[in-house]
Amino acid sequence: MTRDAAARSTRAFGLGTANALARERAQPSASPHIKHTSPSVENPRTAAR
Repeated sequence: MTRDAAARSTRAFGLGTANALARERAQPSASPHIKHTSPSVENPRTAAR
């Protein structure tokens, strides 16, 4: 019984982290400071222009 609960909790945690990572990847606006501080790293062509 405890083993089942542990497996269930770990599986739920893995799914939750995967969903969170997918959400972060789908929303680049979640970290705007990266774009503001280093635009050259994101797109060197626009920086060279």
